[in-house]
Amino acid sequence: MSDLLHQNDQSEDIAARYHHDRMTIPVHIDGSGPYAFLVDTGSEATVISHQLAASLGIAQSGQARLIGTVAASGVATTRVGTLGVGREMMENLPAILLDANHLGAAGILGIDTLKKHRVVFDFANDSVSIAPSGLNKRGDTYEIVVTARRKQDRMVISNARIDGIRVNLIIDTGSNYSIGNSALRDRLRQKATFGQAGLMDVTGARLSTDIVKVDSIQFDSLRLEKSFLLISDSPAFKELGLDKKPAVLLGMNHLRAFSRMSVDFSRREVAFDLAE
Repeated sequence: MSDLLHQNDQSEDIAARYHHDRMTIPVHIDGSGPYAFLVDTGSEATVISHQLAASLGIAQSGQARLIGTVAASGVATTRVGTLGVGREMMENLPAILLDANHLGAAGILGIDTLKKHRVVFDFANDSVSIAPSGLNKRGDTYEIVVTARRKQDRMVISNARIDGIRVNLIIDTGSNYSIGNSALRDRLRQKATFGQAGLMDVTGARLSTDIVKVDSIQFDSLRLEKSFLLISDSPAFKELGLDKKPAVLLGMNHLRAFSRMSVDFSRREVAFDLAE
């Protein structure tokens, strides 16, 4: 477990950058930085790259099993003395070590650092704000607020439908593209395969996936028209107990259709503003 040194009691806007459609924010490690870390609502653990750890003299301390998008594999682990995001600071933080070339960033902020917080992704203004769970800026409201389920701390929207098929949506800001499982593909059997695409996860494991075009993705009163899904039997679905039911890791190609998205892990709330 990590120990919170200082918890800011206000929402704080942090300038974000896009890297391959995913949002990164500046993070300080042991007082050094800033370094660009991905903000990943689909990753259970925080990750630091081997390269950054070596440059800071952070040594490996153990091993763990990581469930990636493509494969499960053994990975090295470490502990970070301090990790700072804006005015938030954590100490003695466990982290996984992975290659920066596979991450596309210096590291990943996972759910272990975010689960007591509300994180707002302002896609229109390229910023991320982080505040304690339940804290909203005065007058800050959203067009749609959805109560999600938490499965191993992931935020799952269970009342969604894709082309009329009931689907579990896992909010995954760390994925460039949305990925559906074989159970969904079986229900979409009338849909022809549009093509194929290569998929690589943070461990460097690769897989060829089918591309399927769907007419609509709908949850609550939100409806996204005419879009594409990759189809893969990702071990992440089995880990969440969703491999036998239609499910989708909802990635950035769909999430960026909104102007803002708020994820409050403790309150199990996901809120959206529509793009103009």
